[in-house]
Amino acid sequence: INGDTLVKTLNLRARHLTTLPDAIGNLKKLKVCRLDSNELTSIPAAIGQCSLLVQLILSNNKLTTVPPTIGNLKKLTSLLLDNNLIDSLPVELMNCPNLSINAPDSVYAVTPPTFTIDSNKLCNISIIPPTLITWLNSWDGSDASGYLPDTFWLKAQKCTP
Repeated sequence: INGDTLVKTLNLRARHLTTLPDAIGNLKKLKVCRLDSNELTSIPAAIGQCSLLVQLILSNNKLTTVPPTIGNLKKLTSLLLDNNLIDSLPVELMNCPNLSINAPDSVYAVTPPTFTIDSNKLCNISIIPPTLITWLNSWDGSDASGYLPDTFWLKAQKCTP
C-alpha cells in the first residue's frame, strides 16, 4: 500500500487479515475495496481519504463500528457491512448521497447501489442514507414477492438496552 497511489481495485478478500494499515488512505485512485471474509475488528479512519471509492465490501468480519470518516466518501454507492458485530452507524453516513440499496434480480428501480447491514447488533436504525429513504418512500410493494428486498432486512436479533 505504501505510496502505490495508482491502485484502482484492492481485493483482499479472505486473507485472514486482523488489521488494515492507515496507509490505505494513500490509495487516492481506489474505486473498489474488497475486505470481506477477514477478521478485521476495525477500519482505519484513513479510509475516508479514498475519495474516489465507489464500492466498499466489509462483510463477514468482526467490525464493531465504522469510522465517521466514511462520510467523506461522496462517490460511495455500495457499502456492505453484513455479518459483523456493528451496534451503531455513524451519523456521517448520511453524507454519502449515492448510497442506497441493491434489489435482487433487478425487480426494483434502484440498482446497483447497495447498503447491507443485516446480521449485526443494530437494534434501531436512525441513520439511513437519504437515497434509501427516498426509495422506501416511493416503493409501492409491487414486486413479485410483495416484500422488501432481502438486502434491506435486518435479521432478527436480541437487543439489550
